[in-house]
Amino acid sequence: MTIGFIGFGEAGSSIAKGLRSAGVDCLVAFDIKTDAPDAGSQIRQRAQQAQTRMVESSADLARASDIVFSTVTSSSALDAARQTVPFLEPRHIYADLNSVSPALKQDIARVVGASGAQFI
Repeated sequence: MTIGFIGFGEAGSSIAKGLRSAGVDCLVAFDIKTDAPDAGSQIRQRAQQAQTRMVESSADLARASDIVFSTVTSSSALDAARQTVPFLEPRHIYADLNSVSPALKQDIARVVGASGAQFI
């Protein structure tokens, strides 16, 4: 089983470290800021510390993952789901771990549900 992270800031990298210490072997992540001058080096450093492989796109993340954790900023949660959903399949579990309103969580669930993936 491979767990993938959309967004690899403080929350995603902390969860990844915990999963790694609990024995999860396969972790991957995609973050749109991986190559950004202001945040990229910190994202890459967090990935190295959590032994998480960074991938180039949402498509790569979906291909490599069985479970997808969305750990982006709350203002980006719906956009992240929309960018990832074209690559999700019924085999996927999509877990939105973002702190958003119940109404927005329901919107994200509808977006993800259209792919056939399970939503948590």
